[in-house]
Amino acid sequence: MSRWHRACNVPGVLGLQARQEIDMKGLLGIGIILLVVGAALMVAGSFTYKDTDPVIDLGKVEITKTTTKERRIPMAVSGTVMGVGAALTVAGAMKKGH
Repeated sequence: MSRWHRACNVPGVLGLQARQEIDMKGLLGIGIILLVVGAALMVAGSFTYKDTDPVIDLGKVEITKTTTKERRIPMAVSGTVMGVGAALTVAGAMKKGH
């Protein structure tokens, strides 16, 4: 038994030993999804959302203020997501072809 297979033997639910095998089709699919998500994050660059804060609260009467806020997505985050996606896609494709 290889070192990789021994490392995959982890205690399962209720103390049972469960051998975890990686489904290479799953790796390929997850890799492609991460590539697409990373590319979308890179293209979008930021996202906006609305935040509502109470200004005055007098019992049944409440005045609120709604502001639109923008959050930037760092290029490092989108690049990392794409890099992990690429690695998983390559690993899944190599093992599938093997």
